[in-house]
Amino acid sequence: MKSLIIGSALALLVALPAAAADVDCGAATLIKSTKLHLEACVDTTVWQPAQGSGDQEFVYFSNDGKAGFAIVTEQAAAALSDYHDAILQFATKQSGSTDPVKSYDDASPEFNGKTWGVMHYDVTVQEQPLEFLNYYFSENGVGSTQFIFWSKPEDAQSVQADLAGKIMPTVTFLQ
Repeated sequence: MKSLIIGSALALLVALPAAAADVDCGAATLIKSTKLHLEACVDTTVWQPAQGSGDQEFVYFSNDGKAGFAIVTEQAAAALSDYHDAILQFATKQSGSTDPVKSYDDASPEFNGKTWGVMHYDVTVQEQPLEFLNYYFSENGVGSTQFIFWSKPEDAQSVQADLAGKIMPTVTFLQ
């Protein structure tokens, strides 16, 4: 009887899915959302944490003062095209401009098996023109997130290549 119980217990353990392992961030810091099953690596020698507000679960500013970065997380999901449009409507509202904010360089990259949307858009904040690079994702059962990077337009190329380019490949949804 004892061997039957032990055998059944072992069979049950084998049948259970293995827990997903955390991303290996090397020297970077692993951050985990409290709202979504989401994690990513952020190099705190490059980024300093700041206080977010609303759905901004994480906010960072680059040590050189040239860029900002926020992670927005929401449990609700929407079609990716609807999410794209809602982001631009929100940017327009926040800008205070009567002209709608328009995206450019829209693309659909894949990170760790998930297809994201990405777009650039320009907004003037406190009389300072800024270029936003917004990676966004939404899926039923997962939720919605944005990884938003911003900088002066002259720094946008290096923000995309050197800063966002190091974080986005580490973004992982745990299921």
